[in-house]
Amino acid sequence: MYHLGIASPVHGRFTCEWQWLRRQPAALRHASGWRLVSGSLRDLDQIVELTLHTRPDAERERVLHDLVGRAQDDDLAARVLLQRLLPELVRVHRRRRWQHGADVDFGDLLATGWIVIRTYNTARRPARLANALVSDIEYREYRAEWRRLGRGRPRPPWCFDQIIDETSGADPTVELARLVSDPTAGLSDDDRDLVRRLMSGRRAIDIARELEITPRTLRNRRDQIAARLREVGAAA
Repeated sequence: MYHLGIASPVHGRFTCEWQWLRRQPAALRHASGWRLVSGSLRDLDQIVELTLHTRPDAERERVLHDLVGRAQDDDLAARVLLQRLLPELVRVHRRRRWQHGADVDFGDLLATGWIVIRTYNTARRPARLANALVSDIEYREYRAEWRRLGRGRPRPPWCFDQIIDETSGADPTVELARLVSDPTAGLSDDDRDLVRRLMSGRRAIDIARELEITPRTLRNRRDQIAARLREVGAAA
């Protein structure tokens, strides 16, 4: 959807992941429940387009406000918002990299974006939400104390994008399926089942409830699996 140059390998993987996610049946079923698009939802880009400046102000802000509210506990809504903000974040990254040199990590900027989106208070600033979110993300990422204290902050749940090999030419879905089924990954059947559930676009809290585990346990298992898959991907 966005024809921008690649800000970093992370941006490339992030975009590659979106191309896979935006038409996933489970994600579309979940997002259809938001009732933001009239008619059938065929692509998550339809929701992103409702938030662009080409739409009437009232409609754009209504959709953004709905997504920000949902993003507090809905991973997919937060991911859609981050995709909407991606062009602006790319520009922020390029400007900061030009100002500060190579010590500007686009992955860190995305992680900060995830935190800001999940915690944004619309009662404090309810208008011009896209601009307000980008402003908050830039401010928090490039404050010296935030960067110092946030070095070890957790990455958001698109951690599986780190293992997709863009140079292979393989479809991301095929690449992920290969890595999940790779015997050297040491994944149990339960691990593989968890990966499939996580990549379905459903809310993590719903998956945890279904598996009868706590959300914290689910996050820990997810992070352990992602670490193993990254090792397999790096060795491939």
